Amino acid sequence: MKKQSMMRKTYNMVSKRVVGVLASIALLLSLTMCETDFCNENMYVVGTLRAFHKQSKSQIDVFLATMGSNGDTIRYVNRTNGSYANFSLNPESDTSRFYILTADTVEIGKIAIVHTNRNEFVNAECGVRTLSTIDTVLIENASEGDSVAILFKDVDENYDNGNIEIFLAGFE
Repeated sequence: MKKQSMMRKTYNMVSKRVVGVLASIALLLSLTMCETDFCNENMYVVGTLRAFHKQSKSQIDVFLATMGSNGDTIRYVNRTNGSYANFSLNPESDTSRFYILTADTVEIGKIAIVHTNRNEFVNAECGVRTLSTIDTVLIENASEGDSVAILFKDVDENYDNGNIEIFLAGFE
């Protein structure tokens, strides 16, 4: 009888430990797992720009092309989304430069966006994402009367907000 009672106690202790270990593993997995779709959607934060004729105040449909560090390499073109051109700021630099192009790829200007980058931890699977704050926007080789307005300095997921408006006087 004693032997049977002792075996029952040992069995209960072992089963409690096994359940405890399995529960701990399940908890750790749930804390470290993330849906890959969430990571892809939120890791790359994009800003928006609108361009206008200075005199008529009418909107110009534009594209932005990323300039390489030597100033003449086009890496990719961001197509307009309705009246906005989207841009991604360089997470490894504090300045991003873009060509402003018409829909038929005629260059109508160049801009340099000076920005501050900061990393934000998302979770263990996704890692960190880079968020940016726009400090200054410069129109390179600006025509007399060209100007820029920064509407929202923080680049975030709210694509309805335009971050920058460019007013071009010399564009016909």
